[in-house]
Amino acid sequence: MRRLTPVLVLAASAAFTAGCDFSTSSGGDDKLGAARIESFLQEEFRGIEVTGVQCSELDERDGTQQFRCAATVMGAPIELNVEAADEDRLVRTEAVLDVAKVEAFVVQQYDEQVGVTVTAECSADPVLVATPGDVVDCTVVDSAGTSQAPRVTVENLDGDISLELA
Repeated sequence: MRRLTPVLVLAASAAFTAGCDFSTSSGGDDKLGAARIESFLQEEFRGIEVTGVQCSELDERDGTQQFRCAATVMGAPIELNVEAADEDRLVRTEAVLDVAKVEAFVVQQYDEQVGVTVTAECSADPVLVATPGDVVDCTVVDSAGTSQAPRVTVENLDGDISLELA
């Protein structure tokens, strides 16, 4: 079995946002509307359970209302920002990453690109909220106990990530 070696760079990308069956509970600021929040999050987080949605208005700039929303996703509490540019369109300003999928991708890339079997840990939480450009802290360990910290960068709101192997 090969061991980890430093300075291998790999650019890899994959989507890791919440992606079909879904449930929500009512909540949210009256200005945004609970039903509207739930419908929006249902589209955004397909296949992931979302409950306890509550939003409050933060600010309004140039006709765009900004809200801070709290929800429970995959059993974990998260907070994320939502913008309402007009009556018909809501926009998230952060990606929500499924940590298990991120870790599986990191393990797969080490196996495919380096030929090394590793374990990966990127967070104790099941989901992470991140903005494009944020770096997700991950640690990989091979069978000999050698550890490295690959650079996992959030590329966009869809949860695409890039990976530089350490």
